[in-house]
Amino acid sequence: MADRDKTATIELKVRMKEPLRARIEAAAKDRGVSMNAEAVERLEQSFRDRGSMSRTLEFAYGPQAAGLILSIMRAMTDAGLWAMVSNPDASDDFNSWPQDPAAYGDAMRAVAAVLETLRPGAPVTAEQLKERVAQTGSRAAERTIRLIVDGTTEWAIHRRQQLGDLVKAAPAPAARKRKGSTQ
Repeated sequence: MADRDKTATIELKVRMKEPLRARIEAAAKDRGVSMNAEAVERLEQSFRDRGSMSRTLEFAYGPQAAGLILSIMRAMTDAGLWAMVSNPDASDDFNSWPQDPAAYGDAMRAVAAVLETLRPGAPVTAEQLKERVAQTGSRAAERTIRLIVDGTTEWAIHRRQQLGDLVKAAPAPAARKRKGSTQ
């Protein structure tokens, strides 16, 4: 990724379904701003709000339960969305996956796979975690667990911190040797 001036304004092309574009246009018109300004504000807001749910769940249920809830939510949503995207007969409203029996079933399997993979017990290595989730057959759960174990995003790091002992055996990504590294 190229280094960019943090104050530079860049152009980003985005593909979306027409109903979403129409919603952005209507919201922009209501606020009296351009569609670009509306889209940028909504993206910025999504990053500002990202931590609020995690903090609320931690306050209500503790950090480990919050980490489990958020991990389950991610796997469930990913599974439901992927089922909708991969089904040509599914609704164009991908957020309606809870009303689609097949997508709902995929989401249920993803939730079960995450819970089974993170089941407390003897400490497991990162590879054993990956093997456990691969055996469940849920690609969404596998992506979620791989992200938790290997991810360097703020989301992944925070989930590892919240999940604590459930993923404690997984080494921190920064401590691993990268491909092509001579360290």
